[in-house]
Order: sequence, then C-alpha cells, then structure tokens
Amino acid sequence: MNVIDIGNMVLNAKQERLSDYAMVAIMAALIASRADEKPVLNTAAMIIKNRLKEHGFGHVADDSAIMYFGNIADRPGIAILYAAALVAAYYRQNERQVTLEDICTEHFAIGFPTNDSLLEVWDKQKDGGSNLLDRATTWEVYNKEMLS
Repeated sequence: MNVIDIGNMVLNAKQERLSDYAMVAIMAALIASRADEKPVLNTAAMIIKNRLKEHGFGHVADDSAIMYFGNIADRPGIAILYAAALVAAYYRQNERQVTLEDICTEHFAIGFPTNDSLLEVWDKQKDGGSNLLDRATTWEVYNKEMLS
C-alpha cells in the first residue's frame, strides 16, 4: 500500500454534510489565501505542508487547501491522512495543483469524511503496529511508478 492508496481511501471515505465550523474554515482559508501577505498556517497545516515537502510533494496543493485541512484536522494523524488525500487528489486531477475550490467541488462535494471513517482509514494504513505513512517508502513508491 502506498500514499496514493491511502489518500484514495480518505477521498472515498463515508462523508457527512459540512458542519457550520467547516464552512467557516473554508471561508477563512479562502480569505487568507487571497490576502497580499503569506497566510499563517496552524500546527496541523504545518504538519501537512512539511510532510508533503519532505517527500517531494510540496507542489501538489496551494496554501488555501493546506490551510483548510489544517483547520479541520483535530490531531496529527488526521493531518497526515489529509496530506495523503492531497497527493491522491493531485494525481486524480492529472497532476494539476489542488486548490480549496477543487477540494470543495470535486473531491468532497457533499461533505468531508466522518471521524469514524477517518479512524478506519488510519487503522488500515497500519502495518504491524507502525504507520505506513511514517515510512518514506510509502511515499516513494508512487513517485517511482510515475517515472517509469
């Protein structure tokens, strides 16, 4: 299982209607992304951005998409799942950078994964008690496949 497989599980997870909080987070991310200055990313958003950059995927999503997922991720593991979802979304879009608009209209048009469905994906990405998404090889496999 590689990062795309895990990301696709997140993108295909059972979804629920957007909460009021999620709608406010979308608006905040959009406003911040259109400001003249660079947006300030919270801890979860920095985890997402750093994990993507660490594995050569720093270009797959814009700051508004990263900021949004950072706002709704309530713990580091969920932030990492959303990083994997951004990589999968990037490849679903024929390697076009993922924006917040893409997330809301193409990938999660009816809502976002439920907490239970995210926990299910988290458990599926475990291997012998460790997290596949913490292994560099999980992120590298797809890159090598794309180059061949």
